[in-house]
Amino acid sequence: QTCALPISVEHIEAVYHSRGKTIGLATGIHDLDRSTGGFLGGQMIIVAARPACGKSAMGMQFALHAVKECQVPTLVFSVEMPGRELMTRAICSEAGINLQRIRDGFFNERQLANVAQIAGTLIKSKLFIDETPGLTVAQFRARARRAKASHKIGLIVVDYLQFMSGSSGAAKQSRALEVSEISKAIKTTAKELDIPIIALAQLNRDADGDHTKPKLSNLRESGSIEQDADTVLLIHRLDKNKKRAADEEEAPPDHNTLLILAKQRNGPTPEIKLNFVGEHTRFENVTEKQYSNNPNQRQK
Repeated sequence: QTCALPISVEHIEAVYHSRGKTIGLATGIHDLDRSTGGFLGGQMIIVAARPACGKSAMGMQFALHAVKECQVPTLVFSVEMPGRELMTRAICSEAGINLQRIRDGFFNERQLANVAQIAGTLIKSKLFIDETPGLTVAQFRARARRAKASHKIGLIVVDYLQFMSGSSGAAKQSRALEVSEISKAIKTTAKELDIPIIALAQLNRDADGDHTKPKLSNLRESGSIEQDADTVLLIHRLDKNKKRAADEEEAPPDHNTLLILAKQRNGPTPEIKLNFVGEHTRFENVTEKQYSNNPNQRQK
């Protein structure tokens, strides 16, 4: 209590004196930053979606914003895909080049120069990629501690949680117990290192309904992810909904994605409108400004 109380008071005073600004680590998604106040140390943030809906794109977008705009050293555990592929996506996203052009080579010299410039910026930034295959809980904790000590890491992104493996013998006997061990390890590591950890996760097939929005119960394989997380973000791609997309009258005119803030321990749980630009693997804001001077437009 003696330690926690002054820290809490300092945080409240900081919020008061910097009203209208993000206190925690900003994400670059205006309405998300406004609703959460940014991600804080010790928090475990889950970003979940069905396959091919943009989990990795959003996780990498958060990481790039942290290193470029906030100058926060960031470690990305790329458990699912090779680091080469992850960085290719990042370069295309930042350079505004269609990902297909990187596959077939049909891009111009100006775009090639832009790629070189973006790559040079990323090399100088403190973005670290760990692509250890079959990452275990013990390896994750050890490498996270080492990165914090060596590079003063301020954010960790895990892509993705269900690709990690547990260490205990009991966890090996049950997938639910294994995922529970992984989830608890991520949360305890976030608290121990006092940094936010963003873990990507997969939703089960029940979230694939034509008019069904994903919900917390769709988190795959273990309810402990829902329990351990401080914040849960669910990506709902409206453009993947065939029935809705076919109906022009119902199709949303200004967004193709909902980012559902399904859980937040100390705040509201709104639905945030975004646009996913597939060829650049990037989510774009619909709201232009993060904060408004109009009291009617502030977060309730």
